[in-house]
Amino acid sequence: MSSIITTNISYKVVKEFDTEALITFLIRKKIDFNENEIQIFHDQGINGDSFLMLNEKKLKEYKIQIGPRVKLINLINNLNNQKQSADIVSNILHLPFLIDSGPPKKCLKLIKDFEENDDEEKPMKWLKQAKGEVFKTFII
Repeated sequence: MSSIITTNISYKVVKEFDTEALITFLIRKKIDFNENEIQIFHDQGINGDSFLMLNEKKLKEYKIQIGPRVKLINLINNLNNQKQSADIVSNILHLPFLIDSGPPKKCLKLIKDFEENDDEEKPMKWLKQAKGEVFKTFII
C-alpha cells in the first residue's frame, strides 16, 4: 500500500519534505543511491523544496552517478510539470470571464483533458492556440 502512495505523491507534498523524508521517498522510488550520495543530500541540506529546484548540472557537481542522476532529473521534471499543469488549470478557473459569464466549452474541454489524460500534449496544444484569445482577459 505505501508504494502506491509514494508513486502518486504530489508536488505540494514533496515540497514540504525535510531531508529525511525526501531521502526515504527517493529510496522508495528506487533511485538506487549509494551511501555517499545519500550523505550528500544530508551534507547539502537538500529538502523537498530545494530538491525540486535541482538540475542536472547541480547533481553532476554533487557527483551523483549517471543512473541515479537521470532518475532524479526525470522525477524532478515530472513533479514540476505536475505543478505547472495544476497552475494552468487554476489560472483558467480564475479568469474573469469564467466568473462573469460561465465557462466556455473550450475551457471545459481543456479542464476535462487535464483531468483525464496523463499525456499533457493535447491540452498544452489547445492552450497555445487559445493563449492569444483567452489570456488577454487574465488579470495577474
